[in-house]
Amino acid sequence: MTTELPGDRVFPDPLEAPAIRIRDLTVRYGRTPALVDVNLDVRWGRITVLMGPSGAGKSTLLSVLNRLSDLLPDCTVRGEVRIGGEDVYGRKMDVTLLRRRVGMVFQKPNPFPLSIRRNLELPLREHGTRDRDELEARARAALAAVGLWEEVADRLERPALDLSGGQQQRLCIARALVLEPEILLLDEPTSSLDPLSARVVEKQILGLRERYTVVAVTHDLRQARRLGDEAALLWAGSGGGRVVESGTASEIFTRPREELTRAYVMGDSM
Repeated sequence: MTTELPGDRVFPDPLEAPAIRIRDLTVRYGRTPALVDVNLDVRWGRITVLMGPSGAGKSTLLSVLNRLSDLLPDCTVRGEVRIGGEDVYGRKMDVTLLRRRVGMVFQKPNPFPLSIRRNLELPLREHGTRDRDELEARARAALAAVGLWEEVADRLERPALDLSGGQQQRLCIARALVLEPEILLLDEPTSSLDPLSARVVEKQILGLRERYTVVAVTHDLRQARRLGDEAALLWAGSGGGRVVESGTASEIFTRPREELTRAYVMGDSM
């Protein structure tokens, strides 16, 4: 049996509906606004980087996209969020299916305290996959997609926590990919890694281009330049985080429309 992760996917026509459409989004924690009146489109098959200072609501925005915000105390979400045209907060939305379609990788590597193999099989089993051959094939394909298969093929039964930090983060990306999501959310995926490990992870993220729609939060402007096809700058004001400007990464970094964007991206070379 051969199982592969998606190759060059045929994405929906972007003129019909973007991968992610956000309109008038406001998110509050109790009475404190985290995001206010956010409008943003994310295109299929691109890497979109979310930039901005701490407290601008970048991680909050990611949590809204697969409804991890449901798990946050006193978090309320208002506005429209659509993925592939479907209302993420609509009553008909299957949240379990949503989180399979929209995978998430966090800032700090968080492998389960289990074997490498079990880290990949557990989410598959949770979503109903039981066939041993399919479990093995999909785990191998996910590890290969992040360049990890050859490094761990002979030690799949070893604890995942024995891996290096960079390997652990690539395993976490593979754990998200094993469910074959349409969209992958990355919340500062290299910020806790040493520079060499970070560049290895970056290389693997770039390899996901054209197969997945990726939304990545980063504080590193150089990384945003390396990774981004599209970019958005978020900024925290007294009333909460807002999108200052969005567009192609080339436009944002070389021909920004807003003075605040220009000042922020010029900080990379100051």
